[in-house]
Amino acid sequence: MSEVTVSQLAQALGMTADKLLQQFAEAGIAVSKPEQAVSSAEKVKLLAFLRSHHGKQETVVPGAGAMAAPRQITLRRKQVAEITVSSGAAKGKTVAVEVRQKRTYLKRADAEVPAANVDAPQDAERERARQLLAESRAKNQAEDQRLREIENKRRAEDAAR
Repeated sequence: MSEVTVSQLAQALGMTADKLLQQFAEAGIAVSKPEQAVSSAEKVKLLAFLRSHHGKQETVVPGAGAMAAPRQITLRRKQVAEITVSSGAAKGKTVAVEVRQKRTYLKRADAEVPAANVDAPQDAERERARQLLAESRAKNQAEDQRLREIENKRRAEDAAR
C-alpha cells in the first residue's frame, strides 16, 4: 500500500489532522507534522493501539487470518425530540429534549471453555440418559408382560363359562 500523508489519512477518516497526530503520539509513533508521510505499518500499529485502548484485544483465530470477535460491544443511542410546554394562557414553548443511552455487552467467559472440558460432561449426561432409557424399557416390558397375563386369565375364565 502506498504511503499517504497524515492530512490525507485524516481526511479519509473524517477527522482533523490534529486529532490524528494526537492519536499517533499516544500510540508512540513518531509523527509530528500533517505533511509527514505515514507507512502502512504505522497505520496498522495505530489501529492495534486504538483497538486495545478501546477495550478490544487482538487475538488470532486459527484459519481466520484476522482478528476474533471483540470481547465487549458498546452501543450508544441518541434520540432528539421536541415537546411543547404550555406556559399559562400564552402560546406553548417548544423545547428540544435529547435522550442518550449507552449499553455495554460483554462476552461471557463460559463461551471460552476449551472443547476438551466440554466433552466430559456431555459423555456423563449421555451415559445417564442411556441408563434411564434402559430402566424405562425394562419397566415397559414388565408392564406388558403383566397385562398379557391378566388378559390370558380373563380369556381362560371366559372360555370356562
